Formats: sequence, structure tokens, C-alpha cells
Amino acid sequence: MCWVVAGLPILASFIQAAIALGGASGDGLPVIGGLKRLFQSVTVFDAAGTVFRASSTVVLVLFLLVTLAWLAQGAGLFVLRHRVFTLGATGFVTLFLVLFELVYLPILSAGVPAGQVAGFLLVPIIASGASWAAALVYPWDITLDEETGETLSDARTDAQEALQKFDDRVEIIASETTRQSLQSFAPEAVERFEHGVASFRDDCQSVIDRADELTDSSMTSRERNEVASQIRADAAGLAPDDRADRLQKELEQGVTDQVRGTFGDLHYVSRYDTAYEIRNLRAYHEVDLPTIGGPAIQLGGTRHELDDRLVEAINDEGLNSVTTAIERVESHLAEMETMLEEHESAVATALDEADSALMVTQDHLDTLDGAARDRLTEFLLEGRTPDATLEVPNKPTVTGHAADAKAALHEGRFDAARRAAEQARTEAQSVQAIAEFFAESVVATMDYGSGSIPIPEAVGVDLAAQLRVPFERTYDVEYAVAGTTLDIASDGETTEGNRDRTPRGSDLVTNGADPDDVLYVLRELQSAAAASSTNDTVELQTETLPEKFVDEGILTEIQTFAERQSDVVSVTVPEDPPPGFLSVKVTDGVSPKRVMDALQNQYSNDR
Repeated sequence: MCWVVAGLPILASFIQAAIALGGASGDGLPVIGGLKRLFQSVTVFDAAGTVFRASSTVVLVLFLLVTLAWLAQGAGLFVLRHRVFTLGATGFVTLFLVLFELVYLPILSAGVPAGQVAGFLLVPIIASGASWAAALVYPWDITLDEETGETLSDARTDAQEALQKFDDRVEIIASETTRQSLQSFAPEAVERFEHGVASFRDDCQSVIDRADELTDSSMTSRERNEVASQIRADAAGLAPDDRADRLQKELEQGVTDQVRGTFGDLHYVSRYDTAYEIRNLRAYHEVDLPTIGGPAIQLGGTRHELDDRLVEAINDEGLNSVTTAIERVESHLAEMETMLEEHESAVATALDEADSALMVTQDHLDTLDGAARDRLTEFLLEGRTPDATLEVPNKPTVTGHAADAKAALHEGRFDAARRAAEQARTEAQSVQAIAEFFAESVVATMDYGSGSIPIPEAVGVDLAAQLRVPFERTYDVEYAVAGTTLDIASDGETTEGNRDRTPRGSDLVTNGADPDDVLYVLRELQSAAAASSTNDTVELQTETLPEKFVDEGILTEIQTFAERQSDVVSVTVPEDPPPGFLSVKVTDGVSPKRVMDALQNQYSNDR
């Protein structure tokens, strides 16, 4: 019915135009003649006739096309029963009717009443609407089912082709092997890429599954057709190239960020919180990467270029080539780390043993008392000896060797580092041996009462002799060195080795001053002389001394003793120490340091 309604004005216009163009008069024709006279009495049709006569051939062709499209629509509806064909013909009907409207637009300026113009222009619109109503309300069940099947088949094909195209692109971007290799280096980037790949594959499979499952009997044919059209649209919108390109950019950016973070500031820090000088490691300061081409890549220092070269290769050659290069770099760096760990462990083992020996030394010294402990602490832990010719293993020397070992280690001079570490360990073990001798052997002999002890080579006769006074005063024993033997006798006893020795230090106390304390201050004057730039005076600020040594008796004893020496001009002591300066003026042209050395040696021998 709608198709017939649409055809009435189309056929009438076409017949009238054809008669007019053929030059015939339709006045004598039944019905048509009456209609013609009726139309001519209406102003709008008269104006339309004027427009027609101005372009009669064009208008007739337009009417012919509209009529053919209308007939084609009827054929699609009633003969072919083909929905797509019918909809296409309906579209042409609408198109030609729109052109019809455009051709007759001049009547708007022909002075025709507005109501008649509106009615005239409304006829094509009604005809077009009736035409679409005929196409849309027609029961297309059989045709729609066939069309739905074709649509779903196309959707499946599109989805499968998109999936295959996507998989091919992914293999080119980052093959399965490449992704497995990158998994340990940039796990988050690979995970995001894998998730994106899986998501696209799910989208493709969803289209296929929806196409396979569209059998809902509760839907009409038209509803199923609409759903199928949506599925086909989803398949067409999969865009495998765009998705693959986006995932490629995200993966490459993730790997680039990881390269910058891992290789941008390449340094290795030892257990001593110091970085190694990688540029000094001849076997490891560069790495050759054939898969990305170019010269060997420099590592470490200001010429470090590893991250820049890898990022450049990612942009130019893609991830498949760079992944192999990253694996080679990781292997190279792992070998370097192993090498550094081996050398570091060897040095650390020696230095740890040195530290352990010094700790044991401290424990031994803590078991001693008084002046004996203080003097050994000065010798072994402070490196202070009364005579420059007396060389005693000590902690400062151990510390110096240890510092040299660490510096050489971090500079890549591994042989030198091991030698210095061995020297530190040997020195520390010698320090420990000396402390053990006095804290165990000597003390045990004193506890026993008396006896003779062989002096170990590590201790030495000179050092043993230097400790006579501190041990005699601290433990009230007689202490004598005879050859390479140390003789110990309890108070009141006499040994062969000490019958003719000088009286004990306690018998030499002058002006109430302890000779050991006097020696301590004299050694401080030695140090001040070595550091002084004056030519005739040595000054020692008393407030820098421990409180026990800032004593009037000690300072007076030094003044009395020093002024008896020929090279000393005068000695000035502060009147009310501290603070103040102990000053020793020496003869012109004589080295203050030499005079201070002589004073210390002379006092040590006289006591």
C-alpha cells in the first residue's frame, strides 16, 4: 500500500511530463484532460509548468529516473524479495525526489501562495516517506535470514583475517623468543605487551563466538539481522595494524625506559661503599655487540654510551635485534661482577683478618694494668714510640695498608690491592702476637712468681727492653732482658740478667714526676718540633695534653733536665697551667727537631 501511495504522484508527474514534452494535448483525453484543466487552475501548478517548460528535457529525464527507481523498488519487494536491492532502489527514489525538489525551487519566488508552495513541495516528501515505509515494514524474514547468514560469515572472515594479520605483525615486532628473552630484563613492559596481544585476540575470538552463537529463537529475523550487522561492524573495527602499532610503541618505550634505568648510570659499589673505576678494567671497559653493528661500546666514565647505543638500535632496528645485544651486555656485566667479587672477596678476607687481629689485640691490652697497658697501647695502637729507630708493628700502619688496598681495589689494580691487604694482615697479626706475648706469657710468668721467657722474633729484644719500667712499676717485679730471653723475678728476688741493672724507674722519680709521664711530654715535644717551622724554638700548648700530664712536677722536671743539655738555651713553663705554652729555645743553627730527639733519647737512657 505504501509503495502504491508513493507511486501515484510519481506516475502522474511522469505521464503529464511525457505528454507535454511530446507536444500532445491532453485536453481531450478522459480523466487526464480534466485533471490537466484542474491543475492549470491552481497557481502553484501553473508556476510549476513554467519551470518545466524552461527545462523540459532535464525534468522529464528526472521524472523517468524517479519512476524507474520506484519500479525497481517494486521489483525488489514483490518479485525478487531482496531486501538490500529494495533498500538501494528506495535510496535512489529518495535521491531523485530530492533533485525534483531542487529543480522546482524557483516557484518560491514566483509569487505563489505559501500554502500552495508548501503543499506542492510536500508531495515528494510524502512519496519518499511512503517509499521508505514500504521497504521497512515489508516482512523480510526469509531474505533477512539469508542476509544475516552472509553478514555473520563475513564477520567471521574479517575477524580471522584480522587475527592472522595481527599475529604476523606481532611476530615481526617482537617474536615469542624475543619476548621470552626480554621477560627477565623488562618484565613489566613485556607483561603489558602480552596483555595487549591477548586482549586483541580475545576481541577477535569474541566476534567469532558471537557470530556462532547468534541463534536466539526469541529474536525476530530483523533483530537478528541488526545484531549481525553490529557484529560485522565490530569485526570491521578491529584494526589489527593500529593495535599492533600501538603495542609496538608501548613495548619499545618500556624497554627503552628499562635500558635507561639499568645501563644509563653504570657503576658497581663494593662492600666498602665505594664505586669501582670501570674505565680501568681493561678486559671489561667496553663490549662488542655485533647484532646492532658499530664500534665497541664504551662502559663507565665520561665516555659511557651503552644506553644511548641500545636506544638508538631500538629505534632503528627493532627489538628482535636489540634483545640479543641486551643478553650479551647482561652476560658481559655478570662476568665483570663475578670478577670484581672474586678480587674484592680476596682483599676483604685479608682485611677482615687484620681487623680481627686488632680486636684481639685490644682484648689482650684490656687485660693489662696501669703503665704497662698504657705504654703498649701507645706502641701498638697509637704508633707512638720513644725512639724513632724503634720500629714496632702498629695499628696506624695496618690502617694505612688497608686504605691502600681499598684504593687499589676500586681503581682496578687488583695485584697491588692484594699485596697491600696481605701487608695489613701481616702487620696486624704481628701486633696481635706482641700483645699476646705480654698479656699472656709475661703476665702468666709474673703470676707464677718468676721465670725466663724466650723473646719471640715478632716482639724483638729492643721492644721488650723498652717495657721494663712500665711492667716493673705496674706489677712490682724485676724485669730484665738477657740476650733473647726475658727474665722475670718477683719483688725481692734477683735474676742473673738483672743483677747489675740500674734501679727501677720508681727510684728515679724526681720532683714528684713519673719518668714515664715525663717521656710522654718529651715525645709530644718531638712531634711539635717535627711540625714546627721555626728555627730556634719549640712550643707545646699544654691544653692539648691529657690532663694527667699537665702537672707542675712534670713540667719542672723537663725544665730542669733540658736546661742541663748543651744545645738548649732556655726552657719556659707556664706559671699556672693550663692553658699555656711549654717552650724550649735551642742554640742558633741547631735543628730543634734534632735537639728534641736527643732530649727524649737521653732521658730514656738516664732513667
